[in-house]
Amino acid sequence: MGTRRWNVAVAVALLTLLGTAAIYYFHHLTPVELPRSLSSLPGQLDGWVGEPASLQASPFRLAYTDEEFVRLYRGPSGEAFGLYVGYFRSQDANRKLVDSQSRRLADGAEALYLQRSADSPPRISRTLLSQSGKRWSVYYWFDINGRIVANRYAAKLYILYDAFRHRRTNGALVVVFSERAVAEGQPKPSASESVFLPNLVRAVHSHLSSRS
Repeated sequence: MGTRRWNVAVAVALLTLLGTAAIYYFHHLTPVELPRSLSSLPGQLDGWVGEPASLQASPFRLAYTDEEFVRLYRGPSGEAFGLYVGYFRSQDANRKLVDSQSRRLADGAEALYLQRSADSPPRISRTLLSQSGKRWSVYYWFDINGRIVANRYAAKLYILYDAFRHRRTNGALVVVFSERAVAEGQPKPSASESVFLPNLVRAVHSHLSSRS
């Protein structure tokens, strides 16, 4: 346990040092507009039908984002999942994708590998989120300039790399949440959900990807 805490402390110190250097050397980062509007995401995905939803419907939101989007997708059996996307065109010391807010999602999170054909499955994170006295089943990932990233430390490193290499710090947090709060435990993904999630990841990723 002591070694693990030491490794985490070293990683945090390194990220802080790199972040300070990035802010010092790159005062003029280039904001990156989304290649297309999030509202143009497919309204139907394998029988799941999108419904309008307010930002307040999401149990988790980031602060100071440049763009936010929420939609509810209802499956053939009536089950529903909400989609939240918070996007930064650029970040600074006060507006960050990886901060204390997104750290809430990492507490108790586990990796989930989505099954896809043709290439290796992407890894996203799965967790339970407590909000307003309720618990929500949540899937989330970071989309960093064309990369799907599950780990917050890896996301931070990619952001810093892009700041140095491309002078850009755009990125998004994507959260998929159950429509209703869950009582106890983390329910296993249903068969229809296991099909829906990979398709949703691909659809959102194609809208966020602006890698040059």
